[in-house]
Amino acid sequence: MIESEKLIETIVKEILKQLPNIQTVGYTSLKTKKTISIVSPTNRDDLLTNVLPFLKEDYYLINIITSTLIEERSDHQEQFDEVILKEEWDFNQKHTDIVIFTDLSRAIIAKTALGISDTFETLWIEHCLATGKEIIMLTDGFVPFTGKEPQPYVATFEHYFETMSSFGIKLLEKKQLLPFFTTANQSDWEIDKKVITNEDILTVGEGGSLTVVSNAIVTLLAQETAKERSVKIHYKGINP
Repeated sequence: MIESEKLIETIVKEILKQLPNIQTVGYTSLKTKKTISIVSPTNRDDLLTNVLPFLKEDYYLINIITSTLIEERSDHQEQFDEVILKEEWDFNQKHTDIVIFTDLSRAIIAKTALGISDTFETLWIEHCLATGKEIIMLTDGFVPFTGKEPQPYVATFEHYFETMSSFGIKLLEKKQLLPFFTTANQSDWEIDKKVITNEDILTVGEGGSLTVVSNAIVTLLAQETAKERSVKIHYKGINP
């Protein structure tokens, strides 16, 4: 009987070795791919529609969604490996390596910068910061200012963005998301932007180079990060 149990155990282990998409999740599952959890409290996951197929090749994708949207967005759910209701998510049972927030409300920005954790999103951000998980926030999901707000109010949120960046939170535009994942180890990169931010520098592998347009403005934080990561910045037509 004992020999039979050992044989069954051996067979199970061999089968598990053949499964390519398995790693440890919580205390029971197994997956080799890193897991990306995408939090979509509203319909902002449309920002990722063109990016998801590329990410799915190398990552296990989980969509965290509200019950009111799960039927409305059913046509998009096939792009994910797993769909979980926000109300059913359990930090202790589910593993994730990277969290992407598509809905960047002013409340989330302010509470994150001030260290306030009293909602599902801000509690998750607190958990990620405490456990060293990577956080990405898509700035496309931020509702632009109308231009009628008092300048001190706008300046406050600019400071909040800087504070979140100092926490290690990646603030990316949707168009930067795919390059961020596909070029993390690429040593040379070229970007056609007039303002080069910290996130742009982070897309380049350490010791690499970034070629920018001749009149590009590199923010102070981006300059500091480039120095820390030994990333050389080349201006088109100015230096080789």
